[in-house]
Amino acid sequence: MKHGYSHLAGTLLVALGVCFSPLSRSMAQSSTSSDNTFSPGVTKDLLVGDFDFGASFTGKNNLQYDAPAVSLINLYRMNNFFFQAAIGGEFDDNGNPSIGVKFMNINYLLGKGWELRAGQFDAMPFGRFPRTFDPSWIWPLEGTPKGMYALGLTNGDFGVMLQGAQYLGNSVLRSFFYITNGPTLDSSTGLIGAPIIADNNKYKMYGVRFSLSPYALSNLEIGVNAAYTRGVGDTGTAFARVPLTMWAFDFNYAPTVESLDGFLRLRGQLNLVDLGNATYSGVNYKNNSSTYFAMVAYQPSMADSPFISKLMFSTMLSHIQVPTGADWGRPTDTQYDLGVTYWFNWRTNLKFNYSLTQHEGNAFYIHLGIQI
Repeated sequence: MKHGYSHLAGTLLVALGVCFSPLSRSMAQSSTSSDNTFSPGVTKDLLVGDFDFGASFTGKNNLQYDAPAVSLINLYRMNNFFFQAAIGGEFDDNGNPSIGVKFMNINYLLGKGWELRAGQFDAMPFGRFPRTFDPSWIWPLEGTPKGMYALGLTNGDFGVMLQGAQYLGNSVLRSFFYITNGPTLDSSTGLIGAPIIADNNKYKMYGVRFSLSPYALSNLEIGVNAAYTRGVGDTGTAFARVPLTMWAFDFNYAPTVESLDGFLRLRGQLNLVDLGNATYSGVNYKNNSSTYFAMVAYQPSMADSPFISKLMFSTMLSHIQVPTGADWGRPTDTQYDLGVTYWFNWRTNLKFNYSLTQHEGNAFYIHLGIQI
């Protein structure tokens, strides 16, 4: 069976290679680190985290305070081994508190820029958004891109991963290879779901991510991602052999623009999801879907006014395309976000965000994010 997304993905892969051919080594700004960076017999312990609290206005005079949440990540190093685990505290819809482990994995530094990881991952390296911009104190908008958590490997998974960074000429190539349990499938709707520790079938998810920066320490990164599994449905059902192919293309660019007395943040990502044809609740349809977002943020960091220099103005367009005939409980939808963020310092911000959607109504958000 041939899938249309594969042809598009192949074309973009070729274009990426042409646009970012290796540059001359004389343009490099730094060299790779020495193999002796980590001396034997060294142990270190680091504790970091983040705190979230906010409120939202929907409709007329409808104020809703969000439940506060905190996450603490412990990173422990012993020689070339790194162990990291995160615990989080939050409240459910009934106001009952809960504390639990969010993820846990162990890393081993192989040398020459390579690292081996095993366990449960906080976020999969599928696209730029979930891996880098999940923390509240980094992402400049309270709203998340439309559909990015519904169509993508945004939730953590269980398995093994090899990752590394190398020079390609004077460009920097970052690579990720992983094998995990993979997502599940709602057989009544055809919507993929979050991975589970007790895998629902014998098939694993195989994924790769390559990202390229055109010269060393560049503020530009373009990524290509692919993931595949032969089956996502439960063992013993007609959906056990339904294959899943996913592609993602993303970019990140953060230039300083002197004429604007500040810097820009330009982010974007496109996810393409292709499930094999199957019948869901008596309806057979081509289960292809997609989602994308594009975000532009500007901070006049060089302004004379200390107050103005700490403001960031952001706008984002995001869209989810639902398959025709799918009963997902959500239609194809587009969302627009406008926001102003005040940065008290590099690790604490207060966000004001207005979100407009076609089908879910509009909302105004206030959000405080702190990196602990």
